[in-house]
Amino acid sequence: MRRFLQIPTRSLTRRLFSQSICQASSGLYKPLNPRTSEIRLLKIPPNASSEFELVTVSLDDEPKYAALSYLWGDPEKYGQVTIKGNTVKIPDNLASAFLCVLSDDSFRSQSHVRYLWADAICINQNDLDERSQQVQLMRRIFQRAHVTFAWVGPKDYSLAFETIKTIKKDIYENTPKENAPYKTNFDLEWLRRHPMLCIDRGPDLPNNHLNDPWSAVADFLQHQYWQRVWIFQEIVLANQLVFISPGEANLSWSMLRDTPQSVISVANDKKPEFLPDAA
Repeated sequence: MRRFLQIPTRSLTRRLFSQSICQASSGLYKPLNPRTSEIRLLKIPPNASSEFELVTVSLDDEPKYAALSYLWGDPEKYGQVTIKGNTVKIPDNLASAFLCVLSDDSFRSQSHVRYLWADAICINQNDLDERSQQVQLMRRIFQRAHVTFAWVGPKDYSLAFETIKTIKKDIYENTPKENAPYKTNFDLEWLRRHPMLCIDRGPDLPNNHLNDPWSAVADFLQHQYWQRVWIFQEIVLANQLVFISPGEANLSWSMLRDTPQSVISVANDKKPEFLPDAA
């Protein structure tokens, strides 16, 4: 995956985020000009001696930034972020998402974007007029973002992500070149390399024939995130949509989108001889 963020050290993220509840200083948010499509972005500090800061930009100038998509979660649970000596109260889910993005080694190097956008931070939540104006810009905000990170924590979905990648990769690598996409007729020999995808949990769980990898995928696809009304807009508009959770793995929307089609393409194929009969 292409990397878009310059990431501070882990000690910096721990210092800037906490689970206490504070309000932002009224001087932190300067008025935005709706006529020039202005938004705020959170500038990521390059080292521990710096602080986060909010900068004002116009969408018309095509700024480079990453957007965060997440569930607000329990309204009674909040964290905070420190910006230029001011504290901003943010949803606990957003605090966890930031910790994941800013602390993960996979996002540390070769970064091209040093700015993040998240509604709870970049919009003055105490200004109803501004909130209304910024909502009108949501479509453009996600459309202009170089990448959108979708937080599906707090559970670690690394196993689900890796399982989906494995299925997609092996099905495509074994697809005869002359066949049209998703209309393959090749055998399922590739499954031999992944025995964990071929076994069930045994007779002790008669109502659940999924092993751990398949259960992880099913759990991910049932995440509350998929119930959000806004998710459809964000998926359609995002240049890149990347799912993240507390683990080290991540998953692109394109990978998730194509994998079910790949599975469907072999759904009616004859069961490989090396697979045991179901009990």
